[in-house]
Amino acid sequence: MRSLPLAFLASGVLATWSCGGKGCGEGILRSIPVPGGVSGTLTGTTPKFFDVDLSSFTFDDVNFDSTKIPDQPGQVDGILTTTDCTQIFSSPYTGNPSGALCKIILGPIGPGGVTDHIPIAPGRYRVWAQPYATNTGDVRYGFDVVLWGPNCSSSPGAPGTGF
Repeated sequence: MRSLPLAFLASGVLATWSCGGKGCGEGILRSIPVPGGVSGTLTGTTPKFFDVDLSSFTFDDVNFDSTKIPDQPGQVDGILTTTDCTQIFSSPYTGNPSGALCKIILGPIGPGGVTDHIPIAPGRYRVWAQPYATNTGDVRYGFDVVLWGPNCSSSPGAPGTGF
């Protein structure tokens, strides 16, 4: 009779211990909305950038996604770079990243797009909202930097929740 309570105790300790480490499945730990709200707006073809500080977070991988906003008069791509990138393109942007002046870490991604997740070190990064040269009006956009790692939560959050 005494061994039954010990077995339950041992299984509880093992379950708790394994959940805090690599025994958990990979999942979303946090989604950071950029520019910090539901969406931003670009007028014309001049890009904007937003710095995102990931130095205080613990994570394994990062991915990047873009909110699909229906009935847009143009397109804005999202691009993740390092913070030393002060100008990403010198010529009109048409969706082709081959002329980038900086190293692109993730992207470009268009509305509704999601990148693969890759390992990057905690630190500061720059998110670019890069409009197409063919845009003729205001274009809204929204991006999420999504942190991945061991997650034992039974209800992980989704991109765009900013939890």
